[in-house]
Amino acid sequence: MGISTNVDESKDLKQWTLISIIGTVVIVLVFLVGVIFYLINNNINLKAAKIFETGYLKVLDLDKQTNVYSKQEMAKEIIPILDEVIGEYPSSSSARRALFYKGYVSYYTEEYEKAEKVLKYFIEKYPNDYLVEKAYYFLSFCYEGQGKPEDAINSLKIFDNKLKNSYYASISFYRLANLYEKKSDIKNALEYYQKIVDLKDNTSQKENAKKKILLLKNDIKL
Repeated sequence: MGISTNVDESKDLKQWTLISIIGTVVIVLVFLVGVIFYLINNNINLKAAKIFETGYLKVLDLDKQTNVYSKQEMAKEIIPILDEVIGEYPSSSSARRALFYKGYVSYYTEEYEKAEKVLKYFIEKYPNDYLVEKAYYFLSFCYEGQGKPEDAINSLKIFDNKLKNSYYASISFYRLANLYEKKSDIKNALEYYQKIVDLKDNTSQKENAKKKILLLKNDIKL
């Protein structure tokens, strides 16, 4: 009886030892796979970032140009670089930035329809990205450039709802007021100028909004 019990205990011990070894091996393998995945992903992000930075520096140079034709010439170099990042490294954070700046560059080269499509796609694909607020703001200019003021207004209304705490809220309200003013919709223009005044933050638009309210209420044209 004692010998049988010892044999059973020995078998149980061997089984638990084997299970422990297998468990340890699995944990180590999972860890190694995770490390390998991280290294591969990190390498991809580094490659994507390196290419993107080349394009981004050119975007900064494009911003300094005052002539649209000069911007269009520069865009011929910039867009292929951004497309390379988007196409070769689609899962990288640089690909998201590249997509936004493709729309940004298209807007500044007055390709409004192309810019609209790119920015809308960016917003749909990356709704939580930090550049989405900026994308909505520039989208309004794309619509206006195509003679679609109502679409421009509607694209900015998100700053009065979902993105009301955005950094772009004040400047977007000012733009909304200006768009309404162009339509001679004084009531809505005054409403959005007042929203700027009511904001807690002291923005650069606040003093201008106060002046605009005074002028519109007294029907003064400059």
